[in-house]
Amino acid sequence: MKIITACLFLLSFTVNAQSHLGTWGTTCDDDSFSIQLSKNTTPFIVNENQIVVSIHAKEVSANQVAVYFDKPLDLGTGGMTLDWENFSTTKAVAEITIKGSSGLFRWHGFFDKSKNKYVWIDGPDFAEEQAKDGVIKLKKCS
Repeated sequence: MKIITACLFLLSFTVNAQSHLGTWGTTCDDDSFSIQLSKNTTPFIVNENQIVVSIHAKEVSANQVAVYFDKPLDLGTGGMTLDWENFSTTKAVAEITIKGSSGLFRWHGFFDKSKNKYVWIDGPDFAEEQAKDGVIKLKKCS
């Protein structure tokens, strides 16, 4: 009986654990900045008509999701000038700190392994248009 009670107790935590993956946006409409957080690869527009990359997300704690670069998907002239071969796929390009249904998005940039530093920190459209002190306030859309 004790084993069944313990299993049910642990199962209740698993069932009630809320995933922070899904779509997050500034206003949850088509005109706002949004990001799809998924364990699977998903496209992410860094710069309109210049840089579209594949990303995936990982929940690293109860209130934090890390976003990782996978590969470039579509590059315009500006995007072709970046050194994609040297960008890390194991260092997070961004993170979201979550409190309830709100999140704070922080873009780090692409980590250039050859220079051992983040690059394209201020270059993304969303960093120029949405960020205040490097942070974009988001809400969970789905």
